[in-house]
Amino acid sequence: MKKYYLLALVICSSMISFSQITFEKGYIIDDENNKKECLIKNIEWLNNPTEIEYKFSENEVPKTGSIEDIKEFGVYNASKYIRQTVEMDRSSDQIKDLTMVRTLNMVEETVFLHQLIEGKGNLFAYYDGNLSRYFYSIDDDAIQPLIYKRYLNTSNVVVTNARYKQQLLNALQCPDMKKRDFEKLKYAKKELQDLFLKFNRCNGSSDNELDYTPENNFFHLNLRPGLNISTLQVNHETLQSRNVDFGSQMTGRIGLEAEFFMPFNKNKWSVIIEPTYQYFKSEKEVGSVNNQVDYKSIELPIGVRHHFYLNDETAIFINASFLFDLNFDSTINMLKVSNGQNFVMGAGARYKKYAVEVRYGFDRNMLWKYQYYSTEYSTLSFIVSYNLF
Repeated sequence: MKKYYLLALVICSSMISFSQITFEKGYIIDDENNKKECLIKNIEWLNNPTEIEYKFSENEVPKTGSIEDIKEFGVYNASKYIRQTVEMDRSSDQIKDLTMVRTLNMVEETVFLHQLIEGKGNLFAYYDGNLSRYFYSIDDDAIQPLIYKRYLNTSNVVVTNARYKQQLLNALQCPDMKKRDFEKLKYAKKELQDLFLKFNRCNGSSDNELDYTPENNFFHLNLRPGLNISTLQVNHETLQSRNVDFGSQMTGRIGLEAEFFMPFNKNKWSVIIEPTYQYFKSEKEVGSVNNQVDYKSIELPIGVRHHFYLNDETAIFINASFLFDLNFDSTINMLKVSNGQNFVMGAGARYKKYAVEVRYGFDRNMLWKYQYYSTEYSTLSFIVSYNLF
């Protein structure tokens, strides 16, 4: 199985190397309002950056640009950030840290704001760890913070200062905008984006949505049949005569994968859970002894997957999981197999609803309850996938 291990390692390593963070086409605007085309290291900032790496040609040594010398920058078809001095409230939104103060503690800060919507109405976001703050402007007016704060009342009940609703009701004037559009409006990216898009379209503005998250549902369910090439070796700590190499065997496998996409980094990260049926049944003569294994189980890998989108329909991905194995009255030479665990890693490609993956499962010990016995059970899997929804 060593050659299969090396094959899986080479495939996964090459996929990781191919998909490292790259410099992408973009621009910077300096303090003299000079716009310069360049290549920007796009790390898909989860938190708003304070500096970036960029270069003017592929072979050039990257430069570091800071908030002090860059007025605006953008990665084409990815993101846009503008430097702005704004009033910022950094009060915690975590329940354990809430105070009984309703008013915001505004402090002037110069930051890069992430522009989400551009048009007559402009929407901006600032993220820093658990902190999420939103800002807006109409036409060329000054950028204003949307007022939001959770706090405790005198009864220690969590209440909200939601003045942002009244701010937007006053600012987003259009016949198509109704009071109910604001009454239940959440202080959340998607709802605020939808509201500003509606306002811009209502006013005939040529709006531009600058959030380039690929079109993915939050949840995918994938049917995943395939083939396993599995190898089993049984080892005894003191009696070499009880060591058995059952060799490699090709068997079928069938799984159903639930994939939950994370709401950041343009849907590139997801959590995967895939209950899978697999089996291994074999006999091996060692000396005069007939050794038998009858092993069948439901594998439950739980892990994370990272996608690298090539376009709207095509992506490559890598994933890593920790696998829990639940066997069905399985035996190896009359020894009862125990439920085990091991680590698995894989790499693959997706096109529309279809995907293929190569996955390697590292050694699993299924006889760990026996003092002198151990097993080395590893699997190289070739999987095809169809997205049910």
